[in-house]
Amino acid sequence: VMLEVPLEPFDFPQNDPGPHTLLTGQPPRENLEKLFWLMARFGGYFGIINNMGARFTASAGDFGPVMEELGARGVGYIDDGSSNRSVSSQLASANKVPYARASMLIDANPARSSILSALDSLEAEAMEHGSAIGIVSALPISIQAISEWSASLDGKGIALVPASALMQ
Repeated sequence: VMLEVPLEPFDFPQNDPGPHTLLTGQPPRENLEKLFWLMARFGGYFGIINNMGARFTASAGDFGPVMEELGARGVGYIDDGSSNRSVSSQLASANKVPYARASMLIDANPARSSILSALDSLEAEAMEHGSAIGIVSALPISIQAISEWSASLDGKGIALVPASALMQ
């Protein structure tokens, strides 16, 4: 289980991730208070993943205190891979945060054929690089397509593992 944390996108507030969004230019304590509130909503998660956040993840000054807190707590971070400007890898390394970056959003187009095509691409990447992480929503069509697809993986020599197994 992962906790999805809303982070500021470049086009905020026109594109608003919702309440308790961590924002650039805010005092670090304000963003940490939002993070603490979000983290207290439930337990059992091994890490967090960003919801949006291209502007926030590009700002080391704003994102640094968050990563420092994750490192102190032993909580991992998965970057959803949506922004090439993200400094998450460097900040995770500096703060000893278990880290991984997703390769692709599987159900950007929530149609069965599109999802299966994205899963084929993810599979090819995993074969080429040894692993790959795909992000998927909990939509019924997505869950059904992944369930069908995953049944064929053993025959292809591919293991479906939790994202935490791929974090470094």
